[in-house]
Amino acid sequence: MTFGGLLTVADLQSNCIRLEVLTHLALACGNGSRKPFNRLFGKVFTALEQSVCGRLEDPAEDVFVTSVSTPRGNFRVLEGTWESAGFFLQRMVNVVEGMPSGRNFDDVRESVYSLLGLSDLLCERAELTRYQLGNPIPEESLPKKITKTLRYLRQIVRFSRAELDDVGISIDHISKFVFDPDERQQLYNDNIGHSSLERHPVIWCNEELLFLLPTATSVAIRRFVIEFMDAAGLRETFLVALAREYTDLFSLTPLLGGRFGAPVEFKRTENGLLAGTGMKVDRGRYRNFVFFVDTLEEFERTGFLGSNPDPLMLADDVDHWIDHAYEAARNEDQFLNGLTLLVGCGVGRGVVNYLNNKDRPCWRIDFLSAPDLLTLSWTPDFEPISLWRILDARERIGSLGVELFNINGLLNMVAWSRSLGGHLVPHGQLPDDFVSESGSSFVMIEQNSLRNLRHEVAVAGDLHVEQDVRGCWTGVRKEDHSLFEEDRQRPFYVSERRPDEGSLLGVYLTDQRSWWCDIEVADSKEFSTMVADRLKELGWQAESEIAITKLLAQGFERDYGDVDVLAWIPMTGRVLIIECKDVQYRKTYGEISEQLSDFRGELREDGKPDYLLRHLNRVDIVSSHLSLVAKYVKMKDALKVESYLVFRNPVPMQFALKKMSEQVSVSTFDQLGEI
Repeated sequence: MTFGGLLTVADLQSNCIRLEVLTHLALACGNGSRKPFNRLFGKVFTALEQSVCGRLEDPAEDVFVTSVSTPRGNFRVLEGTWESAGFFLQRMVNVVEGMPSGRNFDDVRESVYSLLGLSDLLCERAELTRYQLGNPIPEESLPKKITKTLRYLRQIVRFSRAELDDVGISIDHISKFVFDPDERQQLYNDNIGHSSLERHPVIWCNEELLFLLPTATSVAIRRFVIEFMDAAGLRETFLVALAREYTDLFSLTPLLGGRFGAPVEFKRTENGLLAGTGMKVDRGRYRNFVFFVDTLEEFERTGFLGSNPDPLMLADDVDHWIDHAYEAARNEDQFLNGLTLLVGCGVGRGVVNYLNNKDRPCWRIDFLSAPDLLTLSWTPDFEPISLWRILDARERIGSLGVELFNINGLLNMVAWSRSLGGHLVPHGQLPDDFVSESGSSFVMIEQNSLRNLRHEVAVAGDLHVEQDVRGCWTGVRKEDHSLFEEDRQRPFYVSERRPDEGSLLGVYLTDQRSWWCDIEVADSKEFSTMVADRLKELGWQAESEIAITKLLAQGFERDYGDVDVLAWIPMTGRVLIIECKDVQYRKTYGEISEQLSDFRGELREDGKPDYLLRHLNRVDIVSSHLSLVAKYVKMKDALKVESYLVFRNPVPMQFALKKMSEQVSVSTFDQLGEI
């Protein structure tokens, strides 16, 4: 019980392995009736410093407290030792929420919520907040200030039946996670990471429920759900639901600074569940994602300590997906190079390198876990080309004989680079003779650089749920795009909903209540009317919102949409095809990059044309039917069709599109008199 209380102390986050081992040993070995003295806890804590578990303690790489958002509210959970425990728990809870109604599934749901509720109650007692950081450095001995609080810490993990009833935790449902004291001796044979105590982290003692291993909340729930689905013969059903959860997640994510709504659709092969998507991120540069779902082979034997036991089975499938993207990119005239990111979408098990060593010139391949992809995608100012710059820099450094030693993957390298102002080498800290012609050198990248980036992204977005005016819990994310710190600290949030699913909701949080509002997007038709009216004042004839089929008096196999404004002057023969955009003013580099990506004149990730390409397609179809245009505007002389983009305010596209001046001219509303 005492070690369980110590697991709630943020200053001991990096000692989690040691404390979990001591909890196992105390439960397995404890037989007496006497209470140990406080100094004994300090002695055994220090004794494990030189043990195997002491040597396994690394600096913390994530937040101390994470949060799970559900239709029943927010639940705080201790991250513990497991990589991205909160992320994978959220995926599991979402899958459970999607299960059909029925006694067995309802029991699973209620059991999951019982442990989530207990975890949140414990965090409330310990005064722990969402996304709170802990101590990044392991303690060699138990600090005296903590030793003095052991009595208080024991109370944090003790719960009476009355207290459970008060918060609606059912004894029957929490029993799915209660440890059987008769199994104590079995703990000697269990592996830490796949023990019966981690699966059952609470125990009854003297009519009280003791939360012995609160850091095992995430892994206990994940194991419970998988074991239930396996016992019911529903593993394949579970995997399909998990794949669907990842599809939904990525559709709501601007993948690596790109656009929302990436078309990620998992397909079943003989060896697994895979999905792929790609895009052109810059001239001649192509990025490809290959997502794969852990199919849980041998999970029942090794749990989260294991990995796919035969990774080579998946290698040919992955090669097929990469080859498809590689060949498509190489067929482009301006091809320079490409990148495939292999993204593991599982339940929290490890990933083994399963690639065939196939040579693909000018093509990189790298790994990225789903939670790390999510973090990078929401990193402020992270653009689609950002990762390219870092990988190019890594290769350049390697060509100079300097090896970067990085044990924690791409996210850690990106975090390291951000901490150095965009560099990969701390130039100011290197001796003059660091790089020599005769030998090689290496730079050790700080292994927990990713901790601060994970925390920065978590706090910046502060993803959670709030109860709306209907009484429903709605997922919201912090709106923090302002240049000013004062604005970023405002408690204003936006609902997590795809832009193409209708209007967004906003909420301003106060201590008294939550103030909800609708977020209205400017009506493009209204601005088109303004442009047409202004041109009429300037002597043009103009109409707004004209369907191509109406203008050309015929139908087409494809939908070309509407011309925002058609303007003409009969005496000069000038005809303007105008696309009107009332876009928001963007401030950060990342926001500007995303806005520019709408006006590249290219196909988007989903295969659909962006705003500019749709306009250029309309200009092309109009230009190829000049006689029909002349008939519409009642002009007999030769026509000169001109292409324009008109924005309400100055925007980056004015300058970025100068290179396309032969295809489209750019103007603002105030500059219409100069056309």
